[in-house]
Amino acid sequence: MSGTHFRRQVPLGSYIADFCCLGARLVIEVDGGQHSTDQAVAYDNQRTDYLESQGFHVMRFTNAEVMQSVSVVLDTIHAALVRATPTPSPSPQGGGELET
Repeated sequence: MSGTHFRRQVPLGSYIADFCCLGARLVIEVDGGQHSTDQAVAYDNQRTDYLESQGFHVMRFTNAEVMQSVSVVLDTIHAALVRATPTPSPSPQGGGELET
């Protein structure tokens, strides 16, 4: 999407995000099989809670989803970016108000 930029391995607090678009406050995590243990799930939940408390939206995808359905993953990320883009306010010249 025009105007967006993702960086890899971005430090955010004491965590490192796999991918982050700072402008859209969007974090993308790509998780391998090691993320399926109870301990890893608890850690990932703690990390997500922290990132969300800092104003980020966190999206998680598995390695398999990225490898087998990359177009679905990209469409999902694109939809999140569209939602994160603020809509412009009415122009001051147009007023946006009704005259009485």
